[in-house]
Amino acid sequence: MNRRCVHVDIDLNISTAEWLRQCRGVVDMMLSVPGLEWKLWVASPDSSSAGGIYLFRDEASAAAYVSGPLIAAVRRNPNVRDVRIRVYAVDEDLSRRTHAIGGSLALAS
Repeated sequence: MNRRCVHVDIDLNISTAEWLRQCRGVVDMMLSVPGLEWKLWVASPDSSSAGGIYLFRDEASAAAYVSGPLIAAVRRNPNVRDVRIRVYAVDEDLSRRTHAIGGSLALAS
């Protein structure tokens, strides 16, 4: 496979608690994003920032998400000051060995 990790980092004009409360309304939409295998919801109250770490099954799915309507809506949101997005290739062998994308780590006895 050609998995991609997307890291979205958002600076907020509201508290992270309020942001995460508002995000509860988009969980169902996230479940239908094509190619999305999982998402971690992250927040840092000390820096008024939040975001997500996403695993996509392929480069095309990640690119479509980054340039799609959900990210566009985040960028237009008045509660958001800035959005930074990075897309990374995933080393599947190393990631599998550390349980990040399935598989198991063989432990020496």
